[in-house]
Amino acid sequence: MKVDFRKVTVKGIDGEVVKNESGEVIFFDVSKELGQEIYSNTSIIPLSDLAKKIYYDGEVEISEEYAQSVIEHVKNAPFKAVFKSGIIELIQKTKENEKANTI
Repeated sequence: MKVDFRKVTVKGIDGEVVKNESGEVIFFDVSKELGQEIYSNTSIIPLSDLAKKIYYDGEVEISEEYAQSVIEHVKNAPFKAVFKSGIIELIQKTKENEKANTI
């Protein structure tokens, strides 16, 4: 599946996606932080290669196995909870959309 870590959304305390004054959804680019976090904390060479792709490209093709590894890294990362939730939700929604498109 293809995941774009430059397009993470976050939700406010009210559960609504954060928008700007014009009512447009605000996207956050977490590719650099996420790529660096995974790269610095993995002992698995293919996962460190994926971390570099996340860091440099932002949008990456990722297997379900590595998607789960990224989620585990995110859960243990020193990110704010809203960003953790946003990243995990992005991966899960991408996975669901891909499954729906293959049916």
